[in-house]
Amino acid sequence: MKTIISTLSSLSATDLTSLNKALRSEIKSRSAQTASLRPTVGAQVRILRGKDKYAGQVGTAVVVRKTRCFVQVPGIESPAYVLTSDLEMV
Repeated sequence: MKTIISTLSSLSATDLTSLNKALRSEIKSRSAQTASLRPTVGAQVRILRGKDKYAGQVGTAVVVRKTRCFVQVPGIESPAYVLTSDLEMV
C-alpha cells in the first residue's frame, strides 16, 4: 500500500486525472456486469448460502434490492432475506 501511495504522489495532476477517468470507467463497467447477474422480481432462484432452512431451496424473488433480496420459498411462510451474491438463477 505504501508503494502505491508513493507512486501516486509522484504522478502529475494530468496523470492523476487520466487515472481517475480510467478507474471510473472500469467501476462503471463492472457495476453493469454485476447488475446483469442480479435477479428480477418473479425470477426463480436457488439459495446457495444462508440460514440452514433456506440453503439449497429454490424459490421466487419477491423483492429485489441492490445487494439483498426477499425470496419466497414454497412450504415456508415468511420470505428469506438473503444477499444477492448468495443466489443463483435457475
